[in-house]
Amino acid sequence: FNSKRKAQKKVQQANQKQLEPLEKFKLLFTEPTEVFEKIDEPTITPALGFFAVISLIASIITYGLYSIFIGAVSGSIWTGASMIAFGGTFFVIGLVATFIVAGIVHLTAKILGAEGTYTDTYSVVTYSIIPAMVFSIIPYIGLLAYIYSIVLMTFGLAYRHSISKGKAVVAALAPFIIIMILV
Repeated sequence: FNSKRKAQKKVQQANQKQLEPLEKFKLLFTEPTEVFEKIDEPTITPALGFFAVISLIASIITYGLYSIFIGAVSGSIWTGASMIAFGGTFFVIGLVATFIVAGIVHLTAKILGAEGTYTDTYSVVTYSIIPAMVFSIIPYIGLLAYIYSIVLMTFGLAYRHSISKGKAVVAALAPFIIIMILV
């Protein structure tokens, strides 16, 4: 079954055109059950690059808004250097976190009988996190976006790893469960 899935994947990738970044972004919000059928990439590079660009844009907006708010409250605006250092640090942490979260999700999925590769998992995790990252700056909407991201990740893991949605949701929640246990 695994070799059949790999053969189907190679044919699908050969027949599939590369989606433009805006098309990918739109699919994350408009076709949550089908997005991972349409975004199927052979390496982690496109997912990492897309995440980095969206993360950078979200960081600039977030830290710009926080700077304005903090400046209004405290009477001073952060210096440019401190904003860049603070934002840059969290940007790098976010990129590293994608690999750690994907690793935990992948290990959990494999324990539960998943058939896909780490590349499949990384792609699903990274693209799934984007809605939460984009909307996390909006109070209450950010929480709903995190829930949506877990649902999106569940659909993607179930599809890419040929596992049930129940197993996929367990794998998707594994990093959050581990954080809750450790904290």
